[in-house]
Amino acid sequence: MSTSRGLREITTPRTEYDRKKTQRSRLATSIILTLDSNQISKIKRDFMWGVGRGPVEDKKPRSAISITGFIKIMMSTIRPGDFRAKKEEMISSLMELFDQMDLDGNGTLDFKEFLATIVQVGLSGADEGVLNPIKHYVEGPSVKSQKNPTQQVLKYIPSQKKVMMREGQSGVIKFLNVEDFGKVKKEIRLQKSGLLGCEYIDMGGDAKDVIVTCTTQHLTFWGGISSGRTTKLEEILTRQPQTCIKWVANANTMFTGTAAGEVHWWNILQDVNDSSTKMCRSKVLHTFEGHEDVVTSIQMIPSMDILLTASLDTTVRLWDLAKKKEKFRFCGHRAGVVDLAYSEHYRFLLSAGIDHDVCVWSPFADRLVFKLKGHGSPLLGVEFVPGTPQIVTADTEGWIKIWDARNFACVQTFLSTSKICGFTTSGKENKRILVSNVWSMYAFDQEGGPYCKIEGEDKETMSVFNPKLLSFLTGGVEVVRVWNALTGELVKAFRGLARADITDFCLDVRGRKFILGTLDGHIEVYNYQNGQHMKSLQPHKGEILHLAYGGATTLVSIASDKLIKVHDEGPVETAPVLLVIPMHEDNKRIEVVSCDVSFTLRLAAVSFNNGEVKVWDIDTGKREHEYKEKVAQDRYAVKFLGRLPLMAASDDEGEVKIYIMRPWCQSRESSMQLLNTHSKYGDDEDEGPNNGEDMVPVITSIAFSDTTNLMFTAEEKGTVKAWDLSGIINKLKLVPIEIERDTTCNPLHQLTEFCNSTTKSLSMVNHGMLPLKPVWVVNMEMQIRKIDAHEDPDHILVTPLDESNVTLIDFEGKLLGKLRKQAQIIKRKPEEVKWNLRPDVERLIVMARERLKRVESCIKREEASVGIDSAFYQVQPDTKAKKFQELKDNLLARKAGIAPNTMVPDANVLRAKSPKRRPTNINKIKQNW
Repeated sequence: MSTSRGLREITTPRTEYDRKKTQRSRLATSIILTLDSNQISKIKRDFMWGVGRGPVEDKKPRSAISITGFIKIMMSTIRPGDFRAKKEEMISSLMELFDQMDLDGNGTLDFKEFLATIVQVGLSGADEGVLNPIKHYVEGPSVKSQKNPTQQVLKYIPSQKKVMMREGQSGVIKFLNVEDFGKVKKEIRLQKSGLLGCEYIDMGGDAKDVIVTCTTQHLTFWGGISSGRTTKLEEILTRQPQTCIKWVANANTMFTGTAAGEVHWWNILQDVNDSSTKMCRSKVLHTFEGHEDVVTSIQMIPSMDILLTASLDTTVRLWDLAKKKEKFRFCGHRAGVVDLAYSEHYRFLLSAGIDHDVCVWSPFADRLVFKLKGHGSPLLGVEFVPGTPQIVTADTEGWIKIWDARNFACVQTFLSTSKICGFTTSGKENKRILVSNVWSMYAFDQEGGPYCKIEGEDKETMSVFNPKLLSFLTGGVEVVRVWNALTGELVKAFRGLARADITDFCLDVRGRKFILGTLDGHIEVYNYQNGQHMKSLQPHKGEILHLAYGGATTLVSIASDKLIKVHDEGPVETAPVLLVIPMHEDNKRIEVVSCDVSFTLRLAAVSFNNGEVKVWDIDTGKREHEYKEKVAQDRYAVKFLGRLPLMAASDDEGEVKIYIMRPWCQSRESSMQLLNTHSKYGDDEDEGPNNGEDMVPVITSIAFSDTTNLMFTAEEKGTVKAWDLSGIINKLKLVPIEIERDTTCNPLHQLTEFCNSTTKSLSMVNHGMLPLKPVWVVNMEMQIRKIDAHEDPDHILVTPLDESNVTLIDFEGKLLGKLRKQAQIIKRKPEEVKWNLRPDVERLIVMARERLKRVESCIKREEASVGIDSAFYQVQPDTKAKKFQELKDNLLARKAGIAPNTMVPDANVLRAKSPKRRPTNINKIKQNW
């Protein structure tokens, strides 16, 4: 029975719509990622002049194109056969792509928006790994490893799964376990001091476990590491101090760098028949010369037979091992380069410099790709964590940064220890970073790893519904997640978006961008599809308390610095501030408690800890209303009731007061009171809620539905109630405000006209306590921070204050589902993870088909209206040549005095009658065409 039910769920219109929606999004991303430089140049030319055309005299290039023009340009540029998609699927995907690229939402697209989207999608890598964000590292155990201050250099040996530690230049080498690094697994005391470097090599066979050390004059091979009986296998006298060693296991070869800038290529031969101490015969195959200072690091790309070297001469050089010569030189650092790291998976090279920067190079393109900036002192080294997108960098002051190789974003920054000597990562399975100074060693463990079992996923304290893309956006102080509203599944997770804790966010009217507000007052705009940063807005000097987006491109921000700022978020790269409204200028004791914005009424309401509620006009900055009780009461929630001219405010006595806004009512005392009672107490007045303090709990959040006239209230302890306000709304003869915003008209005049056409102005309304009881009451069994009511589909989004999941209930109080992470779903039974939110998918499919038909018909009309020019560029090459010949013959006929409608004579006859300069005119025609 369950199997048949599962099959039916797979083939429902909801799941089918979700599948096609995902396919369109993936196809649109694939189209962007397959564009090369030539195609982008062609698209830019077509943007300005049209498909197939070039610059025309006395004609300015186009500044923007419509959706039909964009589809024509893309269809003429890409090869649809490469994507194995039908024409309708391609057009639908290009429509989705146009919506993503139209950043300002004006229905047209310029090339700057097109290029910005390409860069963002290219950096995000088609959303690669967004469900596996890099988790943070937390401080782990530490041990004192030295009695006397000694420089400790660390290196992880993957084949042995141990950490090799070299104690300065003393000749003491220790092997440590990653888990219990305080205990020495093996200690080797070499009969050599003054070590400049060492390398562990695995040669296989009987000569396994060999250590190579370098000093100012010798290169020494040591064997017997496993048995504990260390013997000197070979010692080579060198002319220059060897400063670094690199062993390449799969090539059975070794490279060393010198203080003079030379790089030696060694061939290490193992003699298994020789039982004496001299088991290795080493010789230099080649010496690469070119560096002008000390060689500090060596890496190799085996797949390309390329050697990479870094030096204090500020350069990184690529050496061709086959031709034994320098292939390319990277010059991007302003000071010496101290370390290199290469990733086979991501195929780029990292170089850490004394100039505080990490340069990202592409050995395939021979160019600088990016610079990782953020360190404030010279770098100590850089490492990739194999099998992960993590890049770890450390500087000489002890600061460690974790970077994401997928987008070069800094995920985490923490201070390890002062006087840092070395650091090393310990592989994908251990998820631990070890750091050493002259006295001790410190461990930093990644959340969710074997040594830090506590999940680092912070709780969701904010949530919003995106009706345009049918998804939910939730967030905590560090992470933002995107959930599929059709299935309730987690789709994307973005970490490290903001420098400080996230305090609030909102969506633009198109659902293509989300705006974050932070604890330090910054406001940042990000792409909803890939989480890429788009621009920054003018910051506040305090915590962002509320963000609201409405109208066309208006963003309102309210912060603890007691300022309301109105921004124009429309421009692609900037967001000018249109208006700044000060709230309380002098009294520093007054703080903002709650706030809300209504773009229908063009008002912003703010409640304060002294019991005042003030309302400002967001177009003029004028204070329209001010409500203050005779007895000072704390205000907990302020909310405009949908598209009605009403505002609700709750206080600490359990009352909700409803005020009528201008222009319907100008009185500051006009209000209705609603007591937060519970229907379980019955109708007996003696058993009413006034007999106990806990009978009137405080309301912390309010929501409203225009279609049902239901007001929903939430208490901090977890109770949600629904109140029917239809009676009072009908008595006041109020209707939802429906006004098409006219930028040429004063918004207040439009509201006044609508008020006069629907109902008379209410000079004074005071109904006192409303005799209402809740329609239903639901205990959510969690602490509630906020609730929001949404329509189409009808649901209430309940955001928790504790570590519970974001929960959805319908307008009758029934559970629709919870936004659970994958780990939580696995631990629960199937019946506990049901998702009952049902959008009207059939209507969405019909709307998508109608839009597709409109776009296709517009394309056909444009092609028909253009005439010969459009037809000329749409035909095949042989037909194009034929049309050109006809046009040429007609031109010759006109020059020869023959009527255009008559039969054109032979071309040789026309040439005989035509002037000598006639071919020049034909060449001009060719150029124009």
